[in-house]
Amino acid sequence: MQIRYEMRDGFGVVVKTATTPHDVSRLEKEHSVLSRLNIEGITRIHSVHLTHGANLWLQANSQCRVSPPYQAHPQHQAHPQYQARPQAPELALYYIGRHNLGTFSSPRDWQWLFLLLRCFQLLERLHQQGVVHGAITQSHILLNHQNQPTLCSFGRSVELDEAGVLAQGDVSSLLRCARQVLAAVPADDPVWAKRMRGDRPRLLHQLKSLVSNLAETRQAAASRVVQQLSQLASAAGYSLTHDQDTYLREMHPAEPVLPNTLENSHKSRT
Repeated sequence: MQIRYEMRDGFGVVVKTATTPHDVSRLEKEHSVLSRLNIEGITRIHSVHLTHGANLWLQANSQCRVSPPYQAHPQHQAHPQYQARPQAPELALYYIGRHNLGTFSSPRDWQWLFLLLRCFQLLERLHQQGVVHGAITQSHILLNHQNQPTLCSFGRSVELDEAGVLAQGDVSSLLRCARQVLAAVPADDPVWAKRMRGDRPRLLHQLKSLVSNLAETRQAAASRVVQQLSQLASAAGYSLTHDQDTYLREMHPAEPVLPNTLENSHKSRT
């Protein structure tokens, strides 16, 4: 799978290009899931090219190293013997932001609390629509310029099973990610302590303990995690009726939606 960043129609987009039949299958799965999901907090499709010419393109490139789609000079295209090369299968998604759950940094415990709460609420809504993500990692939870979590990479998603076993895998993966990011948060950093109220170590310890206990049970549904985090927020004195988006926006001023790295249209390989 090749991934590149570029501008299309005035929007920043992430373009995923298939290089193998397996990649085409993943892109088709992601396109199918994103097309039918009707919830906020997931990546959105800008454009797609998966069917017309996709098989021809794979046949033409099956024996050679994949290169970007060939574009002939307009004069050559007008020649009667010219035959355009089929376009590579690709899926273009709207750019979300350069940060993810693993790069989120905040000296405020309540922002960690509400960020994780929002992540599990998003996972709960996803399961309610009958979809299991199947590949929850820190890098697959993107943060936009207002620190709102957004799920991406639905190429391994599957239908929700009646027993909920597959959904439990999503919850366990997200709890594991939460443990990892919280473990890296310093509890007694004096610089951070000046920017927090006196109960910071206690609240952080409670959040870490809750996430750890839920992860060890391996039986928690997303709704249960949401309930536990909501209770912790209420016990700490935070009103859940307050706009949660405001809690997350208060971390720092919003960064530009389109960073310089996107304007350079650099390429990466996964």
